Amino acid sequence: MKWAKRTWLSIIRRPFKTLLLFLVIFVMVTLLAGSLSIIMASGKIKEQLSEGIGPEGTITMDYSYENPDLNEMFTYSFLENYVDTMESLCANENVISCEYHVNTLVNALYSDLWGNENALGSVIASLYSTNVTEPALFKEGTLHLTQNLSGRFFTQEEIDNGEFVILTNRDLAKVSSGLSTGLCKVGNEVTLSIPINYNYLDNGDVEVEYYKFNAKVIGTFSGDGGDSRIYIPNKALMKILEEADSFFAMRNCHADYAAFRVSDLEAMDAFDELAKKTVREVPGASYESSTTIYKKNAGPVENLDTIAKVIFVAALIATIIILSLVVVYFMQDRRKEIGIYASLGESKKHIISQLVLEVALVAVIAISTASASGLFLGNKLSDYMLEIQRYVQRQQDLGDLANLPVIYKPMFSDRLDTRDAVIDNFAIEADAQYFVTLYVVGEVTILISCGFSMIYLTRLRPKEIMM
Repeated sequence: MKWAKRTWLSIIRRPFKTLLLFLVIFVMVTLLAGSLSIIMASGKIKEQLSEGIGPEGTITMDYSYENPDLNEMFTYSFLENYVDTMESLCANENVISCEYHVNTLVNALYSDLWGNENALGSVIASLYSTNVTEPALFKEGTLHLTQNLSGRFFTQEEIDNGEFVILTNRDLAKVSSGLSTGLCKVGNEVTLSIPINYNYLDNGDVEVEYYKFNAKVIGTFSGDGGDSRIYIPNKALMKILEEADSFFAMRNCHADYAAFRVSDLEAMDAFDELAKKTVREVPGASYESSTTIYKKNAGPVENLDTIAKVIFVAALIATIIILSLVVVYFMQDRRKEIGIYASLGESKKHIISQLVLEVALVAVIAISTASASGLFLGNKLSDYMLEIQRYVQRQQDLGDLANLPVIYKPMFSDRLDTRDAVIDNFAIEADAQYFVTLYVVGEVTILISCGFSMIYLTRLRPKEIMM
């Protein structure tokens, strides 16, 4: 009788021992499957979250009246320091893209009224300086060029040289008098001005002095978020502010937010440290990293993943130990059977192969069953643990504050899940990777357990077995 056939007969003729072996493997593999399902689901959630947030950082400015540095922030020296700081961060080897802005108020005059800045119909707009050829609002689709055939974005040369070229909102041309500002057509050269002084006359009137400059329209745009907005290269605006040299001009100037995208998450920690150290030299500036947001949102999942890995390793070790002892017990109970096989000339190789195959066949059935129970266990365990962490972290966040959405929005990201959304979206799903991984881990664990057990058999001799 072949050893392979004896394997099948041994399984069906010992139903109690086969059932016991099945239950042992089923219970241990269920623990492995449950923890494995959590680990795989956690990995997917963390990957999705890291891709959604991205390796990014932002610098925001505090213009609240409570800020002790507020007056200092409305000076040319402050803006110069701000621009230099942003440029130094943009030059970092880990930064793949960055964007920052300075904005101020500007008057756009009718072409036929250029000689009189106080004339009815002058348009007040926000002049935004930029350090990039295509600002973020265009990249993400909020704003659109309206004259694609002739309009264009800035060139890198125009940005580097600070040339007086502008992108304007086409709605700036829509004024009640119907006169043209010259801002609505690509190729026009228009005159813009910013107030630099206010003279109060004896009759009670106010005479305003302006600093004028000419700029060429290279493109017009439309879209939400661009109302009364004009873009100009950053160096051009800094030239204007330096030449205007006016306290009044600086009162309307603001350093806008800055956003940086780093090459990868591994480089993010080094950039975070540099950015935090650098912004300390800029009054009113604060830095926030996507890693902070990631840790806040992914914290519960990270904790769950760590616990699941501990359970997985513990279950793996326990499975090897317990299954090894069970197999050794079965072998001792079958000493005479094994001795007879050896006495009849059966090689130890065939005896070992029979015993291993018996365990492996039972294990296949047990693993198949445990794959479903493991998913159920993983779902229940993850739900319970995540809810506990949700409660604990809300208490740490002082109650209602935990329900506020994350304010941070990366420059290049459309979606950012809050911590509660991450927990709610956590789901364990059965896919091919889960089943393949479970079968491989399960069978390898079984073989390791049998390997330890077979050491006992290889050291026995037929006479010793029969005694």
